[in-house]
Amino acid sequence: MYVAVIAENIADRKHMERLLDRVSDAIMATAGNLYIESFGDAASIGPVAHRYSMFFLDFQSDMQLMREIMDKLTDCSIPSNKIIICQPEESTAMLPEFSEEYLTVQKPLRMEQLIQVALKIYQQELDAKVPTMEIRSEEQTTYIPISTIVYAEEEGHQVHIHLMDGNGIFMLGNIVDFAREVDFCGDFITYKKGFSYNKAFEKSKSSGKVTLTTGKTFPLSFFDKRLL
Repeated sequence: MYVAVIAENIADRKHMERLLDRVSDAIMATAGNLYIESFGDAASIGPVAHRYSMFFLDFQSDMQLMREIMDKLTDCSIPSNKIIICQPEESTAMLPEFSEEYLTVQKPLRMEQLIQVALKIYQQELDAKVPTMEIRSEEQTTYIPISTIVYAEEEGHQVHIHLMDGNGIFMLGNIVDFAREVDFCGDFITYKKGFSYNKAFEKSKSSGKVTLTTGKTFPLSFFDKRLL
């Protein structure tokens, strides 16, 4: 699992890294290695936020910066149960608005507490593992559950991916690239004609067309061949 340490004080970051290295050794047989990386601001975490299974936030004075980082993680759709607040024992009232929504660990930090948190998040990931797809556009990288994709159509040098909530998102590449990304799921049917659809949303299919539950139709002829 990848772990992000975000602290305003370099000494605190280094201390947390050392402790988490020891946690990694302690839980390796159960949960594998922890890969620990540190950050000091909100801008640097945004582009890579989805790599991490947990985020340790250690702020004692700059609460505004801490709020900016938490808002950035929320904007990146990071669930609150992956965020852990480091809280001094003598300042338990410092962050009352965070105490129930996020996990907390008391300072001075103790190995047994960090081990419990790491194993809890590891189990949560096992219980809630959902296949996701990394979608790269010209502006950003987005991660979405594959089960929410209804269909995709090639448009120029991009693929327009349509989601079950009615929204759409563009992916760089062509329909072949899309097909490779979702192939491991086994639920998508892709045609050389330049479209792919999730079989879970198939309403009917004939020699002349495919109709999806959303009402979208794709005309087919005898010569239209499946890509995979």
